[in-house]
Amino acid sequence: FSLVDGSYFFISSHYFFISSSSRLANHIDRGVFTSPQNTTFYLSNCGHTCCKECIDKGRLSDKCSRCSAAAPKFVTIDRSLVSNLQVLFKRTCLLIAEHSEELASSLHFQSNQRALRIKGQQEHIKHQEVQLVELQSQVTTMSDEIKMVRRKCDENPRVDHFDRPFFPDGNRRRDHGDYSRRHARKVAPRRENPSAHDHSEEQHQNGG
Repeated sequence: FSLVDGSYFFISSHYFFISSSSRLANHIDRGVFTSPQNTTFYLSNCGHTCCKECIDKGRLSDKCSRCSAAAPKFVTIDRSLVSNLQVLFKRTCLLIAEHSEELASSLHFQSNQRALRIKGQQEHIKHQEVQLVELQSQVTTMSDEIKMVRRKCDENPRVDHFDRPFFPDGNRRRDHGDYSRRHARKVAPRRENPSAHDHSEEQHQNGG
């Protein structure tokens, strides 16, 4: 991290090459600086840069000249910057060298996890396929049994349980006579108590 020859400086979402031999007449509003090696620079909380002259003259106290953010806050761009801000000014090759090993480790870990997940899903699919074959076999067996039972029923023409008529009580019976006898017993009139009946006749015969 440095602001000398060959360094990169982040300005308005672009990288500009700063050379000590450059004589740039423009100022911050155009994104370039004059004699940057002798100038102190600041970084705003909205992600833009400015020079010490702009700060001293209060040009940015109300709003940022790049994005018009209200009352921006500034920190000095030097080696005391926090690491997450210093990384904005480091060379790309240094960033690649620092993070290549970490990136390779992350890629290796993610590849292994992806392979394990795919393997687990494939095993689950195989298990489901085995269960499907077993269920299809059971369905085929049951279908064959149903056909065999139907064939036996066709070979033995008789009154089957399912061919018997329904009766008022909701049941099926083999024989109508049996139903008639049962029904007759249900609807037969109740006989009076014989002892009470004989006693009333005896009183009638005795005159009272």
